Amino acid sequence: MESSVVHFDEVLKRLDGDKLLFRELAAFFCEDSPALLREIRAGLDEGSVPRIRRAAHRLRSMLENFDAEHAVAAARTIERSSSRDDLPLVPAALAQLEADVKSVQDALGE
Repeated sequence: MESSVVHFDEVLKRLDGDKLLFRELAAFFCEDSPALLREIRAGLDEGSVPRIRRAAHRLRSMLENFDAEHAVAAARTIERSSSRDDLPLVPAALAQLEADVKSVQDALGE
């Protein structure tokens, strides 16, 4: 089982083939990612750099579990931009991240 968004075989290999753990990670991601995206958006609306950075970092870490490279890159852009206090770059990266997270959620639902 492989997709262009989530590299299932690689993830399962890292998890020593533990499909139950994979399903638990997927469920956790699908449950928590919407709240983290809202947190980034709220941080952006407030101009709260720490809030943006924390939520982007948590979301990036979760995405790395699934080798979701494009989504990881978008989350990393948000993290780095907020670290440099360069918030004008965040809205475009957030739009990309939202689309990428949706793709990961769709792939995990297969």
